[in-house]
Amino acid sequence: MLKYLHMNFFEIAFYVQVISNLATLFSVRIWGRFTDRFGNKPVAALTTLVATFLPIIWCFTTPGNWIVVVPIIQILAGIFWPGIDIITNNLLLKLSPAENRSLCIGVLNFFLGVFGVALAYLLGGVLLERVVPLLNALGESFFGWQMNPYYYVFILSSILRFFTFKILLPRVEEGGAGNMKMVARAILGKFRP
Repeated sequence: MLKYLHMNFFEIAFYVQVISNLATLFSVRIWGRFTDRFGNKPVAALTTLVATFLPIIWCFTTPGNWIVVVPIIQILAGIFWPGIDIITNNLLLKLSPAENRSLCIGVLNFFLGVFGVALAYLLGGVLLERVVPLLNALGESFFGWQMNPYYYVFILSSILRFFTFKILLPRVEEGGAGNMKMVARAILGKFRP
């Protein structure tokens, strides 16, 4: 945002925090109701599917259009990430044994912090500093699309999220849960004029 889009700190704070948090205020209750109605797994499927493609939208963001694209990304993130957060907590509470629940939550948060956040930042930095220059040496365009170094990180992020959606999420078992289509129909019905 600073280097490529030339946004200032106020714009970053406003567009990333304020807009996203306002969208979260309106969506978090809806996801709570949908998890109560349909179960965690179908809501996880829908929210994870949408979150899979959010990094790809960043690849279409330029210094000339960020004022439109960044709010769209942040509104979508503010709508769908709270659903993922609710489901993660619900499933953790539901699937962890009652006897050692606090230990399970602590261990999960430790691994999420180390591998999900710290390691991701480190690998993203290594990718930008070491791998992307090698890829750019092969050619700075991909099927005619001018590649920015950040695009590689966004594409990798989408691939890893899709892996979660397609490979890991189906392994989660939740008895009595509906399916993703039921949730999507409920959302479309809720917001129809």
